[in-house]
Amino acid sequence: MENKNIYKNILINEDEEVINIIRRSKFLLTIQLLSPILLVVVDFFLFYPLLRFGQIGTIIFLIILLLAIFWLVSVLVKWQATVFIITNQRLIDIDHKKLFNQIISEIPLDKIDEVVCQTGGLNQVLSRTGNLFITVTNGKSKYLIDNINRPYKIQQLINQLKNDQTEKKLNQANLSADELVKLLNKIKKGLGEEKFKDLVGS
Repeated sequence: MENKNIYKNILINEDEEVINIIRRSKFLLTIQLLSPILLVVVDFFLFYPLLRFGQIGTIIFLIILLLAIFWLVSVLVKWQATVFIITNQRLIDIDHKKLFNQIISEIPLDKIDEVVCQTGGLNQVLSRTGNLFITVTNGKSKYLIDNINRPYKIQQLINQLKNDQTEKKLNQANLSADELVKLLNKIKKGLGEEKFKDLVGS
């Protein structure tokens, strides 16, 4: 079946539907941006004092400015690239701990054992954000999705999708059983009841 690209290297099947794409809260992003922005402000504040040192002072100013810009861009890129994707079949966690380090984890819905919502700390209380802890079947693996908006609603959504998929598989199993009964009835009708009993008995 043909695939389509939904987010960079993530391929979504034609029978798979993207339900939600989640990033960390903008409140967290704002806090992370404060330090590099403050560094830029301080650097420009020290611009004229540094000029007194001539060329060396100019070089120091430019180095600090470049470092601050790199820090700022790094924070923005990591926030933009760190994504939690929910589909009707699986969860996809794209994590950028470092600027050039990407970790992609996939969790099929039917492998999820438990989804725990946690809110703690002043930042999360003020920003109404929280964390999700996802435990895979048999407790072998645990995943943390941290600092997201409306964590409780996301928890409910994942549990609902998991239940829907379980119900769908049960319906498919029941359908397969019904099809098997129909097939046996056709064979019985084609062979005749006596031959069918002999075949079954043997």
